[in-house]
Amino acid sequence: MPCDYYFPPQEPDWDSITLADDFFFGYVMQDESICKEFLEILLNKRISELHHIRQQDKIKLSPSRRAVYLDVKLYADNRVINIEMQTTKKQDLPLRIRYYQSTTDSRLLPKGTPYENLPTLLTIFICTFDFFSKGLPLYTICNTVKELDNKEFQDKRYILLYNTKAYQKAKNPAQRDLLSLISGGKPKSEKGKIFAKSVQILREEEKFKEAYMDYYLKENEIWTDARLDGYETGRAEGRAAGRSEGIAEGRAKGIAEGRAEGRAEGKMETAKTLLAMNLLSPNEISIATGISLEEIQKLAGAN
Repeated sequence: MPCDYYFPPQEPDWDSITLADDFFFGYVMQDESICKEFLEILLNKRISELHHIRQQDKIKLSPSRRAVYLDVKLYADNRVINIEMQTTKKQDLPLRIRYYQSTTDSRLLPKGTPYENLPTLLTIFICTFDFFSKGLPLYTICNTVKELDNKEFQDKRYILLYNTKAYQKAKNPAQRDLLSLISGGKPKSEKGKIFAKSVQILREEEKFKEAYMDYYLKENEIWTDARLDGYETGRAEGRAAGRSEGIAEGRAKGIAEGRAEGRAEGKMETAKTLLAMNLLSPNEISIATGISLEEIQKLAGAN
């Protein structure tokens, strides 16, 4: 295996792991009290009931369809909430959210259940970048009817895009601290400090470190195998392409050389014919055929 395609695992700097880390975020959200506080700060409203918290929930509708892995999925006050951490800015984010929501919806309604039983679906993406580049800490998205002065469509689907870079513009101190904490900042409000302390305690647990290293080793193995597969596939494709190009190049070169040889032989035959007719001087034949005078004189001597 080429050494460039293997990355030996190293123990991470535990203090540098923030809530923006997918695995750590999911691990922290498994603690119901912390998860509840996190949502209450983020949504700026009280939550009375919270249950069925799932980390990296996999939804696969069929073997031929793309699977979805939800960072954190939970039920709160008759709402299904999916929370995602997003550290990479990609322009297909709206389409990704659409797919996440549709696959989540597909598992919410048992056969024969009326559509009005569908719960509110809230998708939260906490981004470490500003997707719309407008400097706002929060963008709220829902379907509306354009011809009715953008009246809400009431399909009970909502999207919240948070921008941690604009944390200073958040509505309240605790929310500012939370968005700042996700990017590695230090909280200033009392509520923010208490929440950060709870998160720190979980980060220092040996159970978390063991789980994180196990996750990291598996991810490293997957990426190493993927890189090696890509390397071998690339080599095979390169060899095949090289052979095809070599055959094409050789064929083209052979045709060109054959044509050149054919033209040269044709000129020589023309020169012999003109010499036999004895109508032109060797110098004139040389000019007419492009063959050197010395070659024409040799032909004349041979005849």
